[in-house]
Amino acid sequence: MINDYLNNINKALTTIKQEEAEKLQAAADIIQTTIKAGGVIHSFGSGHSSLVAADTINRTGCPVPINQIIDKTDDMAERLNGYGATLLRHYEEQYGLQENDCLIVVSNSGRNPLPIEIAMGGRARGLKTIAICNVKQATSLPSRHESGKNLSQVADLVLDTHLPIGEASLALPNSGLAVAPISTFAGMLIMQSILLLALQGLDAEGAAIPIFVTDNGAIEDADERNAASRRRYQGRLRRFGV
Repeated sequence: MINDYLNNINKALTTIKQEEAEKLQAAADIIQTTIKAGGVIHSFGSGHSSLVAADTINRTGCPVPINQIIDKTDDMAERLNGYGATLLRHYEEQYGLQENDCLIVVSNSGRNPLPIEIAMGGRARGLKTIAICNVKQATSLPSRHESGKNLSQVADLVLDTHLPIGEASLALPNSGLAVAPISTFAGMLIMQSILLLALQGLDAEGAAIPIFVTDNGAIEDADERNAASRRRYQGRLRRFGV
């Protein structure tokens, strides 16, 4: 079954590359514009999608100005109408949300109030808002948000994971139970691809590229360079691990 799992992962990632190419570039253009303007990329992931949002934070080879919006309830309030608006308001008080920023919201199901309200709130504040979700699942099941809308309906740009509903990719031979989820792989590919394309665009322009550099000895002054890069966004980024 591992071979089947790998095949399903490869199929899913290839589908994203083929079907979402134009939207990947469009998302990268938004990010590139944000970085050039000195803005911050705010990322939020709901449930297991928080792994996708967290994967880029303070990470070697990723842009410095990315800040994660963290749900302190550990997903306990994911289905609670109104909580997302409150969370975003408190986040804004701490780190600011400016018109030259952008927002990435990740939710595979796209139907719970928390990610929907984060996206709605960012867009209402003038931020270009990018959603990463399974459009088929988001549109085939009723929204849990009081507006009746799903995540794919409230963002400026939607990147589709093209996954099966429920995201489990295999069935156990005897019980038939669905196993082997793949949404994290799909979300990671999309997130890292749009960052890669944005950084490639900055590099082609000869623009400044604020990325974290490795501290494994390959670059002698890595710590100092990373600290200097973070100082450019003083007060707008979480301290690492907090």
